[in-house]
Amino acid sequence: MLERFTEKSINCIIFAQDEANRNKHDMLYPLHLLLGIINLKSGTLARVMKVTEINSDKVKNDILDMLKDKTTTKKYDILPFSDEVKQVLDNSWDISIKLGTNYIGPEHIFLSLIQDNSVKALFAKYDTDMQRITSTIVRIISKKTSINQHPEGNLAKKATPKYFSISEILNEQKCTELISLAKEEMYKSGKEALGTEQILLSMLSEDSSLKEQLNQFGITYEEVQRKLSEINSRKKEFFSNEIFCTPKLYKSMLSAYETAKELGSANIEPEHIILGILNEKDSIAYDIIKDIYGSPRSIYEQIIKPIEKQRPVTSTILRLAKEEARRLSQHMVGTELILLGILAESSSIAVNVLAELGVTLKDARAEVEKILGFGDEYNDGEVFYTIRAKRLLEMAWHNAKKNHKQKIEPEHLLMAIVQLKDCVAMKVLENLGVDSIEIKEGIAKELKFQDSNA
Repeated sequence: MLERFTEKSINCIIFAQDEANRNKHDMLYPLHLLLGIINLKSGTLARVMKVTEINSDKVKNDILDMLKDKTTTKKYDILPFSDEVKQVLDNSWDISIKLGTNYIGPEHIFLSLIQDNSVKALFAKYDTDMQRITSTIVRIISKKTSINQHPEGNLAKKATPKYFSISEILNEQKCTELISLAKEEMYKSGKEALGTEQILLSMLSEDSSLKEQLNQFGITYEEVQRKLSEINSRKKEFFSNEIFCTPKLYKSMLSAYETAKELGSANIEPEHIILGILNEKDSIAYDIIKDIYGSPRSIYEQIIKPIEKQRPVTSTILRLAKEEARRLSQHMVGTELILLGILAESSSIAVNVLAELGVTLKDARAEVEKILGFGDEYNDGEVFYTIRAKRLLEMAWHNAKKNHKQKIEPEHLLMAIVQLKDCVAMKVLENLGVDSIEIKEGIAKELKFQDSNA
């Protein structure tokens, strides 16, 4: 969770820890976090606190007085967080999401802090309009969020996949045997709908590198069968009426589809499906894996590591796009940043086409900066895709499938940009004097040249 905190938030927590240690307190309490907040010298919250004319020295003295019975002689290498502090930090993320942001700043921590009983008791001593302070902070955050909104869409919205269908995945070449085995498990168990547990059993019933990986974590066919015998209900797999495959399996398959695209694969393989199950959580298969090993995240990382080691070019492009987002202090990757990722990768048909048309990374960056500008705070946390960026990846996947390719190549991404037409990436290219027909002709020419030299 630490990656969601801004640098100022982390500095607040560090200051709070230093104060707790200096005063020999037994753990970190919400009032220590408040000390970190009032120590801020700049930023949204610092400006608001300054207007309130709250005397920071008096607040500090009152806090230390309230914590005088929390001293200890025990020395800690790392001061433990109290349950109240953990709750405050967890709630600060919930507040951030509700306000339309995807990072935790000092203002989010403060809005969470003022719900804590000890902090309420402290502010009750002063003639302070907490409701006014709260509404001011919320208004500033909301205004900043609307300014920073990406032109390609809100992160809260979900793009409905255009080309995804469960039947298409079930008929994937590398999944047909897996699905066939899963159906056998379904019939043996007397079930009428395919669930995540049958998929997991089918992965463990035939020799494969994936089976070996799962076995290393103690996840064996026999152990999963034993766990299933303890489960009397399939309720966790369903939202409503029974269908051919459970809704939870559908969600896991959709996640597998998204994972395959981001890893640059034009095929959905068993590895993608287990990653989808682990990513979606909340299913029978996930619960069994968690019960057997205890850390599904470790298994996820172990399975994805060899795939990433192959350095799929699309995965590299998306990583570079995320780096561009952080450089611009943006929290979202749009089509324009994927375009920059294509140019930064620098060794593909797509780059050759763009170079022939006079498009350089430097010029494209300048155009992107004009359109997006720079965000207020550096973002080293999670980065989301815009609706248009998700659609671009889906269209690139479809382009690769249509051309019978095993992987999504940069030219498939570039063609998807042209097909989207009204995306920001196409606007950048048009601003640089390039039109869609030139790009299509350039890609066709490069592919023909490549085929003639194959």
